[in-house]
Amino acid sequence: MSRSAHEIFHEARELAGAQRAAYLLGACGNDVALRVKVEALLKADAEAGGFLSSPTAERFPPSSASAQPTAERAGAMIDRYRLLEQIGEGGMGTIWMAEQREPVKRRVALKIIKLGMDTKQVIARFEAERQALAMMDHPNIAKVLDAGSTDTGRPYFVMEYIKGVPILEYCDREKVDTRARLELFTKVCQAIQHAHQKGIIHRDIKPSNVLVTLHDGVPVPKVIDFGIAKATNSELTSKTLFTEHRQMIGTPAYMSPEQAEMSGLDIDTRSDIYSLGVLLYELLTGTTPFDIKALLESGFGEMLRAIREDEPHKPSTRISSLGETGTRTALQRNVDAKRLSTMLRGDIDWIVMKCLEKDRTRRYETANGLAADILRHLSDEPVTAGAPSASYRLRKFVRRNRGQVLAGSAIVLALLAGVVAFAWKAKEASEQRDEALLAKESEAEQRREAELARAEAERQRTLAEQQEALAKQQEAEARRQEAEALTQAAIAEAVARFQTDMLAAVDPNQLPRDPLTGEPLKDGVTVVQALEAAVKVLDEGSLADQPLVEAKVRATIGSTYHSIARFAEAERNLRKALEIRRAAAPTDERLLADAMDALAMLLWRRSQNEESEALMRGALEIYRRLPPAVGIDIANAMDNMAKPLVALNRLGEAEPLLREALALRRAN
Repeated sequence: MSRSAHEIFHEARELAGAQRAAYLLGACGNDVALRVKVEALLKADAEAGGFLSSPTAERFPPSSASAQPTAERAGAMIDRYRLLEQIGEGGMGTIWMAEQREPVKRRVALKIIKLGMDTKQVIARFEAERQALAMMDHPNIAKVLDAGSTDTGRPYFVMEYIKGVPILEYCDREKVDTRARLELFTKVCQAIQHAHQKGIIHRDIKPSNVLVTLHDGVPVPKVIDFGIAKATNSELTSKTLFTEHRQMIGTPAYMSPEQAEMSGLDIDTRSDIYSLGVLLYELLTGTTPFDIKALLESGFGEMLRAIREDEPHKPSTRISSLGETGTRTALQRNVDAKRLSTMLRGDIDWIVMKCLEKDRTRRYETANGLAADILRHLSDEPVTAGAPSASYRLRKFVRRNRGQVLAGSAIVLALLAGVVAFAWKAKEASEQRDEALLAKESEAEQRREAELARAEAERQRTLAEQQEALAKQQEAEARRQEAEALTQAAIAEAVARFQTDMLAAVDPNQLPRDPLTGEPLKDGVTVVQALEAAVKVLDEGSLADQPLVEAKVRATIGSTYHSIARFAEAERNLRKALEIRRAAAPTDERLLADAMDALAMLLWRRSQNEESEALMRGALEIYRRLPPAVGIDIANAMDNMAKPLVALNRLGEAEPLLREALALRRAN
């Protein structure tokens, strides 16, 4: 059926440059008169500001010159919005970056119908887009902020200003790898799912309608341009929205087969699933399933037939067939072409081809289902798409190649007789081959047995080496324990000697005297005097070259001061002992834990419960890991740690410790 100039005009106006020229060549063919009419309509559309001025002029009488419509320009005001820069233009409207002046000041995008394009059909479509966007609230869909009419009566609406680039351009420019592209695409699916839940079918999903902007360095996709969206369960506008008979809606390369039918077949959300599949195909391979230039140059009828009937190559196959283009595409994804083809083979092929099924009942039911399958692939989980069955592929092949299949069947029948004769000869050859295989298997079995023997010998050698290493380790541990015992004995001897010297060195002048003779009373040395004398000697550095001995003595002095309630002197010496033992760790972690325990108990008595609890917690950790762990030591540490917790009213923490300590005491 021949198409009118008006129908071709509506499709060509959405294209530009080489794409428009190729489309006109295919749609008009050799009909020069039709081509002239279409080009005239396109020229009139481009010059709409002057050519179509009469409808507006009728609404604004010539006598009021100031009321005449004027083209928008940078700096002009529309309501409370000041136009800054034109950032886009479509068939029916222009998009301006504008500055909102009140009640808040911000950058916005303002879309307004072109001068001369305010026909009933264009206004209805414009208001349908505005209503579709207003119904949705999703972080990956452009938001409508305001709407109104200009002084000349042309409707406009205000959207959030998105400073971004088309998703394909962003991914290629930033050399985004395949995994990141898939993760970005799932967000687009979630946005389309939201639109579907609101009863909106986009019908024109393509890279230029998915912009990527950066939020704190994170790429965020935004779905835009619901200009040909369709509502599934309500009207988007009360105005007449009428699509002319056999008028193609959408962009050919991204159009679903049911859109290409251009019949009474209802378009549902699965049409968007097909377009999402095309977008995913292009994100992965750098090209659409059908070559755009070849599609447009083939003529209108052939283009629609190809969309409805031809099966595209799988993404992995397409990459392998692109040659140098495939190599460049792979480099934009930070891999080589062979690696990219391997990455796409399997799950990704199945997911994409399920989206591109001609029969829409075989596609994903929802955009969320598509996103979920991609996330399963990224998580190394089985995808629901799966490989098409052999019988399904066979049926599709026969349906596409009926004539060739019939011819091939005839050839197969002709060859069948030759195959039977060949099979007889093959049987004889097979028997000879089996005999040769048996001989090879016997030889292989002998090699396997020899290999097993070698492996067993190697295992025995490794086991002997491990046992020898264990013996050496045990010997070294015994030597270490012996050396430690000698060290502890030396420390004990040095401590005893110091204590004896300390008592002998007490200043006689400080001792109590006999009231009759005036002589010092040796038996009158008090504990405090002995301790003070010892501390003085230590402070003078008498044991500076024997820190472990000094730590032991100070720990004893501190504990003695503690027992006679001289808490300040006790804390000073216990802290000094802990400081020395920390410096010596891990020479003897038990002594370190004992020092922490002694100081913690003193601090608890002085109501310094927070520090006491922290020290006991550290001591308990050491007791738990000491080889071998002694249950009674651990139980004592738990009891001590519970005391500051109780004082701090942290009873919920203290109770488990006390219960565990009780269990350990019962076990011991």
